[in-house]
Amino acid sequence: MKKRLKGILASTVEESLESLAFLIPEQIETENWESYEPGSLQASILLHEPYLLQFRLMISERLAEDIARTAYSLEDRETNRSILADTVKELLNIIAGQTVKYITPPGIAFKLGLPETGPAALMEYGSEQIMCTFKVGESFLSVAVIGDHLKEIGSDAYHGV
Repeated sequence: MKKRLKGILASTVEESLESLAFLIPEQIETENWESYEPGSLQASILLHEPYLLQFRLMISERLAEDIARTAYSLEDRETNRSILADTVKELLNIIAGQTVKYITPPGIAFKLGLPETGPAALMEYGSEQIMCTFKVGESFLSVAVIGDHLKEIGSDAYHGV
């Protein structure tokens, strides 16, 4: 079950980066959130129904700038903290929404919260975690799904991918 969910999460990250910014990520194996350079950006979003889960994104500032420039057709000097925060939140919203679509049983509605940025957004929602880390050029990003409700998501709940 966790292996299947990790595959779904990895696929949605790859598809999201390719469609949003024409970037091809390379998945790498690590469970370490601490390997990021200073200035890494963080965001989270809660899934309220049908499971209580938190999606987290940690991304290097350089990669967030690359995504913002491509997604919003910006020049180098046009990026700022506000644009980067919006970019990170939108990327996480896309990833979470697509992932939830695949883990929610057919006919069941889901309720996704609003994305938040910064370390304060990263609260604990359980001990269960699934994490995917990617390298894009010289930059990194990680996405995790956290929550005790991961145990409740059965293989029969998956469709698509």
